[in-house]
Amino acid sequence: STGGAITGVVDFVELASPSKRNPAFLNIPITGMLTVNGDGTGANTYTVTTGNSPSTTLNYHAYLTGSNTMLFVGMDSGKRTSAGSASVQP
Repeated sequence: STGGAITGVVDFVELASPSKRNPAFLNIPITGMLTVNGDGTGANTYTVTTGNSPSTTLNYHAYLTGSNTMLFVGMDSGKRTSAGSASVQP
């Protein structure tokens, strides 16, 4: 397998947020690791840790859909379902 470190920022919405809290989180710093298995067409591993307080570590299966984009599905047992996409930004 191959992989690499990931750094950047993320925007996300937490749909089950309590009504008194804004569910939108913008420009949250992240660090993580992407591990690509074989030719990358299967379930790869993508782990992200948020830089906000308190920080959260999320584990995903990542599916490469092109040279600059991936889809991911959460794989943390006992936690909410999460899914999304990530793209390289210029």
